[in-house]
Amino acid sequence: MTMRNLFVNGIGVSSRRGRHVVVASSPPTEDVAVAAEPLTKEDLVEYLASGCKPKEKWRIGTEHEKFGFQSETLRPMNHDQISELLYRISERFGWDKIMEGDLIIGLERVIHFS
Repeated sequence: MTMRNLFVNGIGVSSRRGRHVVVASSPPTEDVAVAAEPLTKEDLVEYLASGCKPKEKWRIGTEHEKFGFQSETLRPMNHDQISELLYRISERFGWDKIMEGDLIIGLERVIHFS
């Protein structure tokens, strides 16, 4: 097996091919991960494929991208402002929160047909 050495926040992390090492963060930070060897096409395909849902979890629906701006400065909303907006919409309209750990990252409205 090929060993790959990664450095995350100055800490060395070893991985073997076939095992996932996630070196990303959400929300993005300025921390950088540096691979001791160049990434291959296989590495990139495997990383992207790791985010795919299995076919039995596929659903039909829409996703809408909305861009919020502060009216006073026309600067983009920061994460705290977006979180507050999502919490208020959830409370007002009863939508389900989509969470990533302790962070709210979206809303979902489930419609039940009788």
